[in-house]
Amino acid sequence: MGYVTAVLFVLTGLEARHETPAPEPDVVTGARGAFPAALGSAAAPLVPSHVLRRTTADGIVVHGLSIQSTGAGVRAVNIRSGAEYWRYERGGYGEGNGDGDGDENRSYYTPTLQVSARTVVAGFVDGRLTAIDLRSGRILWHRNIWEGESRRRPNAQLTGGRVIFDTPAGIRALTERTGRTLWTATRPAECDETPVGTVYAFPDHLITASASCDVLGTERRTAGTGVTPSVTRSSALLLVIDDRTGKVLWRQQKGEQYDDLLRADTRTLAAVGPERRTPRPVRLLDVSREGAPVRTTFSIHLLARVTTADGIAVTTVDPHIYDTESPTLLSAYDTGTGRLRWKLRAPTGQKYGDPVVANGRVYVVRQPIFKYADAGHGTTADLLVLDARTGRSRQVLELTGLTVPTDVNAYASLDMDEVGAREAGADGAVAISWRGGSKELLLVTG
Repeated sequence: MGYVTAVLFVLTGLEARHETPAPEPDVVTGARGAFPAALGSAAAPLVPSHVLRRTTADGIVVHGLSIQSTGAGVRAVNIRSGAEYWRYERGGYGEGNGDGDGDENRSYYTPTLQVSARTVVAGFVDGRLTAIDLRSGRILWHRNIWEGESRRRPNAQLTGGRVIFDTPAGIRALTERTGRTLWTATRPAECDETPVGTVYAFPDHLITASASCDVLGTERRTAGTGVTPSVTRSSALLLVIDDRTGKVLWRQQKGEQYDDLLRADTRTLAAVGPERRTPRPVRLLDVSREGAPVRTTFSIHLLARVTTADGIAVTTVDPHIYDTESPTLLSAYDTGTGRLRWKLRAPTGQKYGDPVVANGRVYVVRQPIFKYADAGHGTTADLLVLDARTGRSRQVLELTGLTVPTDVNAYASLDMDEVGAREAGADGAVAISWRGGSKELLLVTG
C-alpha cells in the first residue's frame, strides 16, 4: 500500500511539472496623452499644399493617427510626433512567430485591419476579431467568428457601423461598437462557403456583399484528418441584404468571377470584367431593393487599372505598350451613362500612379518613367488635383526628396493610398506610397 501511494505521489508530481503553462496576458496600453487633433481641414474637396510627414510605416491614416498592424496586434501612432499613442498585443499569439522580429511566418500571423472614424477591428488568422476604440485604445469586444473548422483566415469588412464576415452559418453582421450579432444572412444551399470580398452600404437600408460561392471536395466531411478541403467549383455571387433584418432581398450568381466590384455612386456598382477578355467590360449595375440590373456597359483596355467614386470611373493604362508598368493615359467615364468624359496623356518620359477619386476631384501622382540606372537615386514627382468631371487641373504640388526603389519595375510607381476627406472621420490628409516594395510614405495636407 505504501509502495502504491509513493508511485501515485511521483506520477502526480510529474504531471504537475509538465502541465501547460498559463497563456500570456494581452497587452493593452490604453491612450497615452491627449487625442491628437486632425491633420487639417476635412472640408471637401481637399486642397493639399505641403508634405506634413515622411514615414516608413505602412498604416491607415485617420484623425491624426496612423493605425498599423504589428506581428501580434495593432498600434496607433501620433503622426505629428511619431510617438506611439496606444498599443494592443495579443498574448501568446502565433506561438512566438508573429512578434514582428522578421520571422518568416510573421506575414501569416499579422492581423488584418478595418478602421472607421471611431473603431479599429483587427482580424487574426485563427478567427478572432478584436475591436478597439480609436480614441481611448481600450478593448470594446472580442469575438471568435468561426463556429467550426475553416480553411480561410477571417476577412471581415467594416461598413455603415457593421462588421460583416462569412461564417459556416452564413454571412453575419455585428454592431461595430458592441460586437452584438445583428443578423445572419443564409447562404445559397449549393454553396459550402461564401468568402466575402467587398461590402458596401447603400441608401434605403441596403448592404451589397460580393462573395464567392465555393463548392468543396468530399474531404471536407472527413473530420479530424487534417486534410485541407479543396474548392472543386466556384462562381461569383452578389447579394443585396436588408441591413435591418439580414433578409437576402435578391441575389445574382454567375459562373465567371469579376475582377473587381466597386461602388461608383450612391446607387451604382461597377463590375469590372476579367483581364482575359479584350476589350474588358465594365458593367454598371443599378442597385435597388428589386435587383441590380445592368444599366449600361463600357469597355476599357485589357490591362487598365480602375478606381471609382462620385459618379466617375478613372482608368490608367498605356494603350500602346502591353504592360502595366508605365501607364501614360488617364481616362474618365461617367458611371451614370458609361460615356467617356475626358482623357489626359502624360508628357513624354512620364507616367501616372494609381489615382483616387474623392469629393469631385481626381488625385494622382505624375512621375518619371524610371530606368534601371535610376534605382536608389533621388527623384521628384507631381501630385495633380484634377476636376473629376472635366479633367481640368485644379492644383499641382511638387513632391521632392524621393528615392527610387531598388526594384525598378511596376513597384516604382507612386500610388494614392487614400484621401482623408473621402471617408468619415478623415482629417484632410493625402497618403502616397510606392507600390508594393518600398514603404516610404508621404502624408500631404492643406
